[in-house]
Amino acid sequence: QTPQNGRLFKGDNMKPLKGLYAEDAAFEAMTELYEVQAQGAFARAYFTLQGGIKFSKTVLSLMTHVRNLTGNTGFALANGHWNIFRAKRALELALVPLTKGGTKEQREVYLKLQRLGVVGQSTRQNELLDHIKDATERGLPEAYEDSLRKRGERALQAVTGLYGAEDDVWKVYAFYNERARYKRQMPDLSDQELDEKVAEIIRNTYPTYSMVPAAIRWLRKLPLAGTFVSFPWEVFRTATHTARLIRKELSDPQLRPIGVQRAIGALAAASSTYALA
Repeated sequence: QTPQNGRLFKGDNMKPLKGLYAEDAAFEAMTELYEVQAQGAFARAYFTLQGGIKFSKTVLSLMTHVRNLTGNTGFALANGHWNIFRAKRALELALVPLTKGGTKEQREVYLKLQRLGVVGQSTRQNELLDHIKDATERGLPEAYEDSLRKRGERALQAVTGLYGAEDDVWKVYAFYNERARYKRQMPDLSDQELDEKVAEIIRNTYPTYSMVPAAIRWLRKLPLAGTFVSFPWEVFRTATHTARLIRKELSDPQLRPIGVQRAIGALAAASSTYALA
């Protein structure tokens, strides 16, 4: 872009974009995503400390891994995703980035789900990485490089990947459950249209970090806001979207069977705690 119709990237932390121009919308989006705001020494020390605390409470905690793996049960129940026979495929796909393996087809499917915003959207994992990024321009390796060796860093990357995979497995499981229902009720949709429609539903009914507003993400910087503010927001947002989706599906004769399933699931999820007690 030329100076007449664009805005200039100036900061060294925006390399290799420094010195280039972009239209307003692109400039704001790139700046929000990649620009590291200047922090004072106290703020950087605080973010480093908070990042370490959150890291120890999440990816280094065995109990948190158990809760992370089982925590999405409520979202699956609330949306009527009950076909457990799709769990095997979901597990295989979720492990693809963690093991850097899988078949060529599995890798392509995972990349497709990533482009659709279904996987790689763990709220706690991404908020943790953003918090550590506040402490250092280079993220986790620089913040703790003095105390970690290369093998330790690889181990940390592996356990962080495991934390994300525990969330991905539920998103993939939900995607294929939802896709099967919509394919049955809307057979005229093309595969691409079906994938995009189902991916939008998953993003709106399961916690998705990219859907968290910038204002909520900013709250994580406040000491009084507590830890992992994005997840409570996503619980509220997904509950609202699930209720709207149920109403929309029940009012559409073609989608009513899905709406009935989702409504029963939402009722079961809402009452399960009291029922178990």
